Amino acid sequence: MSWTFPYELFPEADRTETVAILDRAFKRIENPERFTQKEYARDAEGNYVRVHDDKAVCWCSYGALDIEKSRRPSLLGEHKAASMFMRRASAFVWNNAPNYLKGTRDSKQKVAVVDVNDVLGHEYALRMLGRAIALAKGQDEN
Repeated sequence: MSWTFPYELFPEADRTETVAILDRAFKRIENPERFTQKEYARDAEGNYVRVHDDKAVCWCSYGALDIEKSRRPSLLGEHKAASMFMRRASAFVWNNAPNYLKGTRDSKQKVAVVDVNDVLGHEYALRMLGRAIALAKGQDEN
């Protein structure tokens, strides 16, 4: 069964555009040198910068998604849907990651995108975005 709730919540959201937003975010951080943790974006010296700053050279998962919003603000419904798909994917990726990677984090806490990004790292951030893309395409949730 596919999970389509974001499209029901944001009926103006075009599926093709939503998938494209997630795909561009994936490609933005696909190279590990363009990925960061604990900040939305960083410059070449590793300092925090805003995601759309010209000095930004690396982004976290949300930063990579957020820069797309700043570039095409007319696609607000698509951005909101993409964010929901990524949050849904974060829980799946977190729950399927090995426990030794999760450290001492309380298992009763709600999982967020930041947990996958900052605790599990680059490989799992890409898994999360890949899963979000599949969900946005309407592929099986299992």
